[in-house]
Amino acid sequence: WLSGHFFYEDTIKKQFWFPCADSGIAVYDIASKQMFTRRNNPLNIPLLNETIFNDGLSEIHIDKQRRYWIFNWANKHIRRCFDYSGKELPDTAGINSNPQYEETRNFFETRNGVLWLYGNNSLYSYNKRLNRFIYYKSTFGNTLSVQYESVYQIIEDKESNIWLATDNGLYMTGEQSGSADVSNYLFSEEKRGIEITDMIELSNGERWLSTWGSGVISMKKNLKSYTNKVYDQM
Repeated sequence: WLSGHFFYEDTIKKQFWFPCADSGIAVYDIASKQMFTRRNNPLNIPLLNETIFNDGLSEIHIDKQRRYWIFNWANKHIRRCFDYSGKELPDTAGINSNPQYEETRNFFETRNGVLWLYGNNSLYSYNKRLNRFIYYKSTFGNTLSVQYESVYQIIEDKESNIWLATDNGLYMTGEQSGSADVSNYLFSEEKRGIEITDMIELSNGERWLSTWGSGVISMKKNLKSYTNKVYDQM
């Protein structure tokens, strides 16, 4: 039973990979004009022998790094990543950041190799610097974020701009240095005003922001803020 239209064409090996809801992975080899499964695997494709794919397979994608993204449904949407040998990789960090129900069904990879995942209540991009997915939470009423219930399609234009078609309109963002995420940081002014005047990136990847009236805000490489020691001796 083929699961929807979520098959993948491997143009390098000239094969089609099909996720089957009741029988694991099926691979159609164009050269030999044969269909391979776990019951018929003369090429000994390692991933076909994985028994964890026997039930509820729903999506499959092979990216430019030859990572195999294989998703299935078993009470919940389970998302895994493997290499060709069948070894599971830890590259799914951040992909389960959304605590709400979602359907992450579609893949898009840019020319620079940035991987996007999207669907119903779902929008992620893989940040190579942080080695994790960034989840774009939809916050209606916040004009600084992508507001959506469903992301239908993502494309890249010739200037490497990323266009997102959603049920709430069209969005565009630029891609730079292999990372496609745009993060907005809003600092609370509940106690005092914060006006950011200057910013510097240190050699260790930290970022320090000078402010008018609130001292220096320091942020680690992962953009988490922390209390620095700048004013301890003043």
